[in-house]
Amino acid sequence: MKSTGIFFAGMLLMLSACEQSSSNQSSASAADSSNDSLFMVTEGPFAFSILLPKDLMISDSTLLRFMPSTGEMVIQIGEGFRLLVREESASLQQLLEESASSGVFTNQPVEQDDQVVIYQQFLPTGEAWYYQVAGVVRHESKAYSVRSDPMGEFTLFEARQMAEAIRGISAPDA
Repeated sequence: MKSTGIFFAGMLLMLSACEQSSSNQSSASAADSSNDSLFMVTEGPFAFSILLPKDLMISDSTLLRFMPSTGEMVIQIGEGFRLLVREESASLQQLLEESASSGVFTNQPVEQDDQVVIYQQFLPTGEAWYYQVAGVVRHESKAYSVRSDPMGEFTLFEARQMAEAIRGISAPDA
């Protein structure tokens, strides 16, 4: 009888904890879509929030790691989503030129707006390769350049998911 009472008390505690966490999440995710999760990044020189695709996070683990050796923040979900964030003020054109400077690929923009460009890489033979994404995020006192991992081999769908995440980066409220 005593163990039954403990069991029910434990169940009540779990239910109240679930209700409390869901009410906390509802205020944080009110501005995002139902398929995104809000993450706060506060490592190294970085202080921003980012909306990450929940459907990927269900099947793969999420890695948020500051790399002091390169000054980059790595945001990775599985193999098909890997963004590198730098604290720098750059234009989309500069990011495209930098990615083309390897000499191996030429880049052709596929989709572009004022914040993000998705481009396809082509081999010197003209053979189409994979997609990459680059973006710029500017807030009052911070500027970030964001790009997909240049070693990654991403599909157009994956590049679009990363582009949406870049658009979902915002500075914390002051």
